Amino acid sequence: MSGLHMAVIGTLLYAGFFWLFSRSEKLLLRYTVKKWAALLTLPVLLGYGLLAGMNTPVFRAVIMSSVVIIAICANRPKSPGTLLAFAAMLILVLNPLQLFTASFQLSFAAITGILFLLPALKKIVGNRIESAPALSLSRKAINWLIAGLLVSLVANLATVPITLYFFNRFSLVGPLTNLIVEPLICLWSLGAGFLSIIFLAIQPEISSFLLQTGALGLGAAVHVAAFFSSWSFSTIWLPTPPPWLILIYYGALLAFMYSGWEKRRVWLPACVTLTACLWLLIYPPRRNPAENNKYFHITYLDIGQGSATLLEFPSGFRMLIDGGGSSFASTSIGERVIAPFLWTKGIRKIDAIAITHPDADHYNGLEFIIRHFSPKILWTRDIKGHDKNFKQLIHLAQQQGLALSVPKMNDYLLAGKESLMCVTNLADQGNGAENKGSRDVGNSGLILKACANKLCALFPGDIGRDREHFLVTQNYDLQADVLLSPHHGSITSNSSQFLTAVAPRYLFVSAGRSTKGNFPHKGLAEECNDRQIDLFTTADQGTLHVIATESGYHIYGYRKKSANPLYSFTPVLLDENPLTPQ
Repeated sequence: MSGLHMAVIGTLLYAGFFWLFSRSEKLLLRYTVKKWAALLTLPVLLGYGLLAGMNTPVFRAVIMSSVVIIAICANRPKSPGTLLAFAAMLILVLNPLQLFTASFQLSFAAITGILFLLPALKKIVGNRIESAPALSLSRKAINWLIAGLLVSLVANLATVPITLYFFNRFSLVGPLTNLIVEPLICLWSLGAGFLSIIFLAIQPEISSFLLQTGALGLGAAVHVAAFFSSWSFSTIWLPTPPPWLILIYYGALLAFMYSGWEKRRVWLPACVTLTACLWLLIYPPRRNPAENNKYFHITYLDIGQGSATLLEFPSGFRMLIDGGGSSFASTSIGERVIAPFLWTKGIRKIDAIAITHPDADHYNGLEFIIRHFSPKILWTRDIKGHDKNFKQLIHLAQQQGLALSVPKMNDYLLAGKESLMCVTNLADQGNGAENKGSRDVGNSGLILKACANKLCALFPGDIGRDREHFLVTQNYDLQADVLLSPHHGSITSNSSQFLTAVAPRYLFVSAGRSTKGNFPHKGLAEECNDRQIDLFTTADQGTLHVIATESGYHIYGYRKKSANPLYSFTPVLLDENPLTPQ
């Protein structure tokens, strides 16, 4: 709430300057003290904005505060619409690309709602929260709380589609939390901190006391936020809303505001439309699986150094093979990448998950997926793993009612024209594996193969050369058109013997951009070139998408070529291969 920060600081400054100037009879007689007191707040507000980093919400607040003060001093009329438009225009003149940022959109949507939607709401329902002199102190306090809650509700209502579009989540307790947290931060901590600066040079002891007092307000705000966020229903996660729904939503908001301005009877259809839009935001139309009954989709997600592959079969069956990435990020790869990707595709449910082996970069994002996408089946090489996080994941799967299965050789999840099979489970004691304590065996697990529309894909996990040799010598059914490179293209895997047995047309490597030279190793590109295997990496082409039809298949890369949002995002066709009629 940068505008509220500016209002608090501006009020304190104005009160201080006005009190100081009022001590002089000469100044009171010769000058308009109120205007000079307001004007002298400008340099400090600008300094505060620079101290706060001058990001878009702060910059907007600085511009609007400055224009209001100048208008007061120049006796110019103040128009909220003109004020807001000028702030937006100035920001966009300096940096037009701000228009496409969440910061710009959320900041201006919230302040537009407060300036225009709230007054319209008051005019329509009648203003019953204004304080009157005859009201008791308790009644005035209740009115103040209602007004604060309405402001927070309106700001949230004005930003719902944008919040969902960028973050896929919405806080149900935000308005109530703001009612407690904002006074603690803006009135208590900010005021104490600002006053401490004034006393820093003249009375350091008072300045230290004020800082400690302000810190108590910040600590209380953090505890309040933690308390509300701990509620199970505090946040709901929702799919990305389509652009047409966002446009209809804001069109209905504009109609509602117009009804308040012009006193026209359009508020009822506007409310009905808004309610319908909110319903569609929470319960969007489900995609009919029959829409994809001609295609087999394989999507290798660009998640950095990790692995996550989405399979969408012609029947509508959806499966996620692995789902992990870096463990150093503040949020899991499931929350940050996999779930938004699924929601953007209109997917709210997947049927099954397979974990090839319990390394963190193959499973650490799946907790979020299990909680929010209701899978029914979990395939895993074992239910023990080798760390507590994997055990917690298995425990969560059991709590959520997933059917846990440790598949063995030639076990099928799908069979027929579409097939999803476990070629073998290398963790099975009966597979003849050697050196049980080696890293190679630790990375051994499920070898999965998926086929549909005359296209087969193999998923060997992180097996090393010893496991590759074992698979080849045991004559497993390894042949596939598409191979996900073992161990992210490492030199410890991808032996010539294994590539010969699989005989892929395409080799995909899921690896991070900072690991080039090692994942994939340089020799792999040379060998693929010698074998006429097309090599694609998520580090270079972004998310890789294979679409197989009855007549052939197409491969697309989804990495945006330019950071300029004015350029449309168009998938890049990397290769296509029409099948020869039989």
